[in-house]
Amino acid sequence: PELLSFWMSAAPQLRWLATSQRSLSMKEEQVVVLSCLTDSEAKSLFEQRARAHGMRRERMDADLVESICGRVESLPLALELAAARASALGLAALDLALEKNLSLLSRRAWDGEDRHATLHAAISWSCSLLGSAPRRTLAGLCVFRGGFSRSAVESVIDCGDVDTAFDELVDASLVVQENGGSETD
Repeated sequence: PELLSFWMSAAPQLRWLATSQRSLSMKEEQVVVLSCLTDSEAKSLFEQRARAHGMRRERMDADLVESICGRVESLPLALELAAARASALGLAALDLALEKNLSLLSRRAWDGEDRHATLHAAISWSCSLLGSAPRRTLAGLCVFRGGFSRSAVESVIDCGDVDTAFDELVDASLVVQENGGSETD
């Protein structure tokens, strides 16, 4: 925020776009929360990235693409990492491997930031930015499949102030609040 404030005052005629997991908490900031990819968008992204990595269009079985997207929960980084393996493994073998575990989701040759090299590294980096209560809360969420309510979390996790922990997880884009925050989330 400090560096961006400097540049904003140095060049007030410019418009700035910053992408981040959380708000920069600047008074000039307009936060745009991106929604999760739809099934169609996830399939399109996977197919596009798989073709960029050498997968031929005619080898794209729609059912296998849908299954792969579901296994990685349509997460863009996971889709990119899976697509990079599609040509070498084939969709059937990739789908089968992802059914067993997600350790396959890594970049073989990567000169970017380490946290984008594997799905595990991205999640670990995000978790390292959390306080202890939100980190414990997030770790405890592994008992749920799909959605959950705050009251369900309170019944299985003792983290003190669940509302504060949830607020931090939502701010860090690690938990998506649906249904306006009702108990049916």
